[in-house]
Amino acid sequence: MLIKHKGINVNVKIIGNGEVPILFLHGWGGSTKSFDFVVRQLQFNYKAIFIDFPPFGKSDEPNVAYTLFDYVDLVCIVLKKLNISKPIVVGHSFGGRIAIVLSAMERTKMLVLVSSAGIKVKRSLKYYIKIYLYKLCKKLKIKLNTGSKDYNNLSKTMQQTLINIVNKNLDTYAKTVNVPTLIFWGKKDKETKPYMAYKLNKYIKKSELVIIKNAGHFAYIQEYNVFIKTLNYFIKENLWIS
Repeated sequence: MLIKHKGINVNVKIIGNGEVPILFLHGWGGSTKSFDFVVRQLQFNYKAIFIDFPPFGKSDEPNVAYTLFDYVDLVCIVLKKLNISKPIVVGHSFGGRIAIVLSAMERTKMLVLVSSAGIKVKRSLKYYIKIYLYKLCKKLKIKLNTGSKDYNNLSKTMQQTLINIVNKNLDTYAKTVNVPTLIFWGKKDKETKPYMAYKLNKYIKKSELVIIKNAGHFAYIQEYNVFIKTLNYFIKENLWIS
């Protein structure tokens, strides 16, 4: 189904009509397809909700640059339309950012963070040198090819959206999460490095940490069977906790 958000169409998909609502939030560049293969292996009576975050999947590109909280607002609107108050929320990478904020707002029953972004990034000396050189060249009006290939291929609106998102540190939000939380991570993750998983485990009192030795940023796909077993066990153990 399509809903309107800030003047654009946003695609929402629902699988199942059971009593247990579970919301899946995909990573940057993903879509409703990112988790739908997982849903079919869930061992409970579920109603799974997926959202194509603009501009991905079948959703339109925003007319203005979004912040992280615009995406959070979008999720809240979808849940309200579906009359769902506190679903189980599974977020991968960028989707994990949104999931952390939703949990801090007390809008979740359980939280599953899969290689989640949002924790303050450790910066190297090389990074700060690059920033200094960039600012110097900008002041001297020297043109540089900067940014990743993915960033440079985005529209100006989405470039600003990405800047808005990655500059938002969610450590403070994570510390207020008070629901059962599963943290699932790949030890070889180079996008959201394992130290972030350990920080989340420290910040979130009711959290369990699972580190997969031979997996990277897409550990839930690379070790699919392990993820499914872990997810099913976690949900069943915590399903009746209010």
